[in-house]
Amino acid sequence: MSTKKDLTNSQICVILIKGVKRLLKAVILAAGVGKRLKGYFDGPKCLLKIGEKRLIERYLNSLAKYGIKEVVIVVGYKKDEVIRFVHRNDFQLKIKFIENPDFKKGSIISLWKAKDELKENILVMDADVYCEEDVFKKIIQSKKNNLLIIDTTSKGVEEEVVAGIKNERIIEMSRALKGDFDILGEWVGFLKIDDAGANCLKEIVEQRINNKEFESGYEDVLPVLFKKIPFNYELVDGLQWVEIDFPEDIKQAEHLEKLHLANKRCG
Repeated sequence: MSTKKDLTNSQICVILIKGVKRLLKAVILAAGVGKRLKGYFDGPKCLLKIGEKRLIERYLNSLAKYGIKEVVIVVGYKKDEVIRFVHRNDFQLKIKFIENPDFKKGSIISLWKAKDELKENILVMDADVYCEEDVFKKIIQSKKNNLLIIDTTSKGVEEEVVAGIKNERIIEMSRALKGDFDILGEWVGFLKIDDAGANCLKEIVEQRINNKEFESGYEDVLPVLFKKIPFNYELVDGLQWVEIDFPEDIKQAEHLEKLHLANKRCG
């Protein structure tokens, strides 16, 4: 008989979420150009190297570690570079690529390209976030089905997307959101939805696509989703992460990685 000591991380994850729909698939939106990094880094942002690892490498390793079995990557800008890198490595995952040739437009198109993958219990995530593994652990092992992960220590300025919570439910989200909420916190860029949430999200996105609102980010449709489906949250206060939009964000991520490695060496 296996003891807890003998169990793998994936097995422990399954035990922890017993009785809750298992999160087995992730969709990574990695098609964008990253225009604000031009001249500093000209590749796909998911191939940005922080420390010794690229962002996509960190994602896939963490997803596999915490029990995800299948990953769909929506690619566009310099897609062959992303595909080659992933194929050169063995991530112990079933990986599928979907192309978004309109990658210069809003990320809502990337989400629409992956519409057939949005079913059951699924994680949807951006590909421009540096974070420690525990951020993945937090959302994958959560017992809540429809949720965002947010950081209340970051309330947001002009760029940051902020979620507003009342009565334990997310009711609003926008850039630099302010107002009379029980909790305000910056969204990390990860979304977990069940089958009902996924179907509702597809309907909302389809309406935007039919209306030719191609410049929208997929985060722009989430406030509509919150009005149709009760949405939960998990806090990642105290965990290290940074959304990478500007060169200074890369420097911050590199600094956080150095701190993480130093702390790891110390114990």
